[in-house]
Amino acid sequence: MTKIEQKIPEGWSVKKLGDCCSMSSGGTPSKSNSDFWNGDIPWISASAMRGIYFSSSEEKITELGLQKGSRSVNKGDLLLLVRGSMLWNYIPIGIATRKLAFNQDVKGISVKNNITNQFLLYWFKTNEHLIKNMVVGTGIGAGKLDTQELNNIKILLPPLPEQEKIAGILSCWDDGIEKLSALIEKKKIQKKALMQQLLTGKHRLKGFSTPWHEVKLGDILHENNERAIMQNQHTVLSVTKNGICSQSEYFDKQIASENNIGYKVLHKYNVVFSPMNLWMGSLGFSEYDVGIVSPAYKIFTINPQYGVFNFLKYFMICPKMINLYAVNSEMGASVVRRNLDLQSLLSSKIVIPDLAEQRAIAEILSKADEEIELLNKKLEAFKQEKKALMQQLLTGKIRVKVN
Repeated sequence: MTKIEQKIPEGWSVKKLGDCCSMSSGGTPSKSNSDFWNGDIPWISASAMRGIYFSSSEEKITELGLQKGSRSVNKGDLLLLVRGSMLWNYIPIGIATRKLAFNQDVKGISVKNNITNQFLLYWFKTNEHLIKNMVVGTGIGAGKLDTQELNNIKILLPPLPEQEKIAGILSCWDDGIEKLSALIEKKKIQKKALMQQLLTGKHRLKGFSTPWHEVKLGDILHENNERAIMQNQHTVLSVTKNGICSQSEYFDKQIASENNIGYKVLHKYNVVFSPMNLWMGSLGFSEYDVGIVSPAYKIFTINPQYGVFNFLKYFMICPKMINLYAVNSEMGASVVRRNLDLQSLLSSKIVIPDLAEQRAIAEILSKADEEIELLNKKLEAFKQEKKALMQQLLTGKIRVKVN
């Protein structure tokens, strides 16, 4: 049982969580009975538990399905994930904004008259690190939250008016975070549309009218097979979905072979991709001065007569190019990994603008990326400030005035 070690604030009390709410288990109606499914009651599972307010899901059940195999919560009740692989990373919980059904991996929580639903929500968020310690399992598959232990945890409980005031303050922060998140998504959509226009020539920038010209991809990219000649000659790098990064930083350790002599040397402004996964867009553009990567990767230098690095890092991940990689990749033994026909790919013809227009397009897209990055940093700062404030308010270290 978790102990409250700090001094209890004046007017506050200590209660067990089980004395503040009641939990109920959900269920799954028979999938074979069509009368139970495709109704109008959202059926919440782990995949639908995003954000802190729940109102919809892809799967819906009928009233009969609810009666025969599930359970519902009312508007204002909470839903808590108690089984799933997500639990190793964070604890999904939120408030239902309408009547919702839920499956057996989720608990419905109804608050009693000594606590508000929003205060309880923020209590869960503040104490997420403690709750994660209650998750049991192997750490590889689905974890399970011990709800009996959870119900015995002790919480600091301010009077209801103070709970409402605290929740109101934190809700304002959530509103700000939600609006900023929405702005970031809007900027991403705008950038995607901009890429579609600029990287296909559908929209030409002012001052550029020269027709785009056809070249072979092999005219732009020249393979580089330089190899490391000594152990740990340079930093070991990995190509991830988020770009190129130090392997030790990305994985918290170096997972490459202990012997990295013979690894390929990757220089600044090189292009690198995985032949087996290129069809999914697994490629990167190095801004490291130098590093080494697995021999399985293909590395290329850019011919400056045909291509500009900052342009190609956008152009080579556009849908048309991803399709070209897929066309030149044959299904192998694995559904995911495919064998790349490199010579066929490099012989493929593509249409690109001249170098001056490439630079102009890259500048516009880079500015869009910079704007999104600044907004993301601002969002992360907001989240950290809210987290710190939540910790102070829910422990009584900062008291709020109640009229």
